[in-house]
Amino acid sequence: MVTADFIFIAAAIGFGILGLFMGFGRLLKWLTGGLRGVLISIVVCYLIFGFVLNLGFVQTLLARFKESLAASDSGIVRFLATIRIEVIVLAVVLFALVQIARKIIVVLLERVLESDNVVMKAINKTFGVVLAFAIFIGLALIAGQIFYATNGETGELYESLKGSFFHLDELYLANPMTSIIKL
Repeated sequence: MVTADFIFIAAAIGFGILGLFMGFGRLLKWLTGGLRGVLISIVVCYLIFGFVLNLGFVQTLLARFKESLAASDSGIVRFLATIRIEVIVLAVVLFALVQIARKIIVVLLERVLESDNVVMKAINKTFGVVLAFAIFIGLALIAGQIFYATNGETGELYESLKGSFFHLDELYLANPMTSIIKL
């Protein structure tokens, strides 16, 4: 085992303890609060926008909106039609709906999992550990991406990872996040 293995173990245990004490409900509320929550909503909107755009009733609403814009002689309305304001409005409405849904889901999950039931407490703590470990893995992959961007495939960092019990050297080279750098 190399030094990085011990750091990996200590960080994993630390995140696990954090998840155990906070529980899934409170950890999820913290994770999806503030700017992090807005960023999550933006990513969700990006992922589902194409699907929502191709729904039949959405296409009908967008067509009616475009027709009402085309009926106007105003220069501002023609400009709005040129920049496809209907798609922008759809994106804004979708973002608002995703924000509302995210907040409702988080509150419901928190209230259910944070109840005083013994079974729910056990589930809450267990899922809290799992979520905290998932956060740790995500942060470790992002850190690996940053180290890869600054050090590349060679250098002291990669050499210090060689022989890792957890194969951190292989993960460093095959990190899925580094494919962004290699584009």
